[in-house]
Amino acid sequence: MLTWTRAELKSRARTLLRKTYWPSFLGALLVTAITFAAGQLHAGESGFLSSLASAIHILIILPLEAGLAAFFLRNRLAPPDYRVIFSPFTGRRYGPVVASMVWRLLFITLWSLLPVSGFLVLLPGLIQSGVLPFVLEDVTAIFPLYAPSVWAVCGAIFLVGTVVVVSKGISYSLVPFILADNPHIGVRRALRLSIVMTHGYKTRIFLLVLSFIGWIILASIPYGLGLLFLEPYIQATLAELYVVLRANALQNGLCDPQELGLPPMDNQP
Repeated sequence: MLTWTRAELKSRARTLLRKTYWPSFLGALLVTAITFAAGQLHAGESGFLSSLASAIHILIILPLEAGLAAFFLRNRLAPPDYRVIFSPFTGRRYGPVVASMVWRLLFITLWSLLPVSGFLVLLPGLIQSGVLPFVLEDVTAIFPLYAPSVWAVCGAIFLVGTVVVVSKGISYSLVPFILADNPHIGVRRALRLSIVMTHGYKTRIFLLVLSFIGWIILASIPYGLGLLFLEPYIQATLAELYVVLRANALQNGLCDPQELGLPPMDNQP
C-alpha cells in the first residue's frame, strides 16, 4: 500500500506545475468563466433565466467538472491538451458522465438537508420575531420563542449534519476523476468506487483541503481574483491524491485496471 502525506502530494503538484502552470491556469480559467456566466443567469430576476442557468449547470457545468479532472489527470503524463476538458461531450461519453455527476450532486444535496433542517425548525420563530428575511438585528429577541432544549437540539442537528455533509462530500469527491479514467463505468460503480477509495482517508483528505485555507483567504483579498491563480494548484494536488488512492484500491483488489480503463499492470501512480 502506498503511503502519502499532504506535503508530498502538494510537492508533486508544484513540481508538475513548474512545467505546466500557465496551460493549467488557462484550462481552469475557461471552466471558471463558463461557470461564472451560468451563475450570473441564476442571479437574474427572470424565472426563465434561472431555469436556463439550472439546465446549463446540469448539461454543461457538471460535464466540464469531469473534463477538468481529466485535464489535470492527463497533465501528469502528457503535455496539456485543452480538448481533454471537453472530452465528456464527445462520442458516447456525454450521457454516462452527466448521469453520474447528477446523481453525485443529488446525493450531496439530499445529505445537505440534514443541517438545514435545524434551521427550518426555527424558521417560524424567526419570522414571528420579525428578524427575517435577511437581517438578525437582535438575536436575543428570538430565544424567548423557544425553550432552551429546542435550541440545543436544533444546534446539535446542525453540527452533526454539517459533519455528515462534509464526510459525504469527501466520499463522492473522486467521482470526476473516476469518470476521467472511464466515462462508461456506470453511476452506481462510480459512486461506490469513490466511497471505497476514500474509506479510511476522509480525515486526511479533509485536512489536505483545509491546508489550502490560508492560500484561499490570501487569494480572496483582491476581489477573489487570486483564486483563479490558486485553482491549478488545488486541482493538481487533488489529481495526485486520486492517483495514490487509485493505486491503493488496485493493490487491495477493490477494483481492477480494466474497469478504470488502465493497462493490466498499471497500478502505480
